[in-house]
Amino acid sequence: MSNELKFSLFLICGFLNLKSQHLYISDAGNFQQGPHQIIKSDLDGGNAKLFIKDKLAWPQDILFLPDKKEVLVSNLSSGKIEKYHAETGVHISTFASGIQGTTRMKIGKDNLIYVLQWAGNGKVKRFDQTGKFIDDFTTTGVDQAIGLDWDKNGDFYVSSYRGLFIERFDTEGKSKGKFISTGLFGPTNIHFNEAGELIVLDYNSGRILLYTSNGTLIKTIAQGAAHCEGISFSKNGNMFIGTKSQINVYNIDGSFNKIITLPSDIKILNVNAVVEYDITVNNTEFDITKNDSILVLKGHHKYELNNEFSNIFEIFIYNSNGMEVHKEKLDNKKSIDLSHLNSGIYVVKARTAEDKKYTQKIVIVK
Repeated sequence: MSNELKFSLFLICGFLNLKSQHLYISDAGNFQQGPHQIIKSDLDGGNAKLFIKDKLAWPQDILFLPDKKEVLVSNLSSGKIEKYHAETGVHISTFASGIQGTTRMKIGKDNLIYVLQWAGNGKVKRFDQTGKFIDDFTTTGVDQAIGLDWDKNGDFYVSSYRGLFIERFDTEGKSKGKFISTGLFGPTNIHFNEAGELIVLDYNSGRILLYTSNGTLIKTIAQGAAHCEGISFSKNGNMFIGTKSQINVYNIDGSFNKIITLPSDIKILNVNAVVEYDITVNNTEFDITKNDSILVLKGHHKYELNNEFSNIFEIFIYNSNGMEVHKEKLDNKKSIDLSHLNSGIYVVKARTAEDKKYTQKIVIVK
């Protein structure tokens, strides 16, 4: 067996059921003018790359749909939510449109997606996970809504950047009044911790604030976090916070830990969202029990279709940036030649006549 074949098979098998932790960063660029991008990196900033660049218009939040291998990106300028493949970043379709300045998104306990509006009537919209509009959840609007979360009782909270307040709604979407109305200078993300306390990012003051469940200020967790927007938590409770053009890491007690260092060729101008997410990579997109590979290396960069997958009629291949680099209808062919592709890791998508889809990762070494 050649070293190339051994290496390829090792990578193919190694990817099965592998949990992969990454940071996903929404970059608003120069706001309306761009450039707009979603960056993907390891948790320490390593292996950073451009993940999404298509169909972005002042991108805001990033939301992965569990078990669907899909990721949503909200866009303030277009009022749309776009849907992408969660592994490759390839654009799939527009998930929802007609939203007046789409900002934050979050999945509720009812499995519906709650979406904030920066403009318009400011009401919080709900969609199911196929993109079907359900209703306006809140009976009243919040101007320049930019942060949302729920407390342990199910009450719903929304921050207003321009209004300098955080409003509370009951489980039916009716306002219960201002929860915090003083001491804020541009609140963005909000998050209830396990103790029931509310963490607030205050964009214009550069402070990270902690409040009781009754809205009383406990302390300033951290300060000097200029233009703080975007928050995510590691498994040990540390916070990833977007601070203008970089990601700061704070320890669970609020003390500063470090700055995430990205490669010099990755430039971020204005962070709007930071999401830490694990993707389980399987060898198929659907619930398939087979562990066989779709393509098996036979010879120099030539692959044969595994007999277990004889009903596959079309193959798509994507590079590590999510770009389609090869497409081929098999028409009863049993092999494909990939010698024209450069060295690297690729995602193979295979489709049957019944529209059943399989996914496999391969490596090409030259």
